[in-house]
Amino acid sequence: MHNTIIYRYWQLGDDDAILAFRPNTNEDWFRHKFDDEDLEPEGIRLAFLGERLVGHVMGERTTLCIEEKIQEFGEVTDVFVAPDMRRRGIATRLMQEVHTYFEGKDYRGSILDPDTEVARRLCQKLGYQEVTGSDLLFLDFSLIKFSV
Repeated sequence: MHNTIIYRYWQLGDDDAILAFRPNTNEDWFRHKFDDEDLEPEGIRLAFLGERLVGHVMGERTTLCIEEKIQEFGEVTDVFVAPDMRRRGIATRLMQEVHTYFEGKDYRGSILDPDTEVARRLCQKLGYQEVTGSDLLFLDFSLIKFSV
């Protein structure tokens, strides 16, 4: 078996693998995900071990009113790594790749709402800070740079 993990963005034909990987995803919404102009193929990053999908992250554009003005941010809406592939740096690499995509779009930063304590710790390791009075975490790109 080929042990190199390949990272890339979503391509035509990936939907079946992603839906099998994340079976609780609303299939109808997912197959029409690009109808919403906030999500682009480059915002979905995938990790493959051979032909097997082992991780993915979804990131899309969102706007928030910060410092009394509307600003664009990247929002990480889903990140998942196969249970048997965790603790190998896959989620970290996927997050770095989506951050690089967000930076290329000139977003101010990235936000997310982690659903587990493990996800919260990963995001804090990547530089996310808690937003006072909410469950959101925020990463300001002007304070940190990534290299993939």
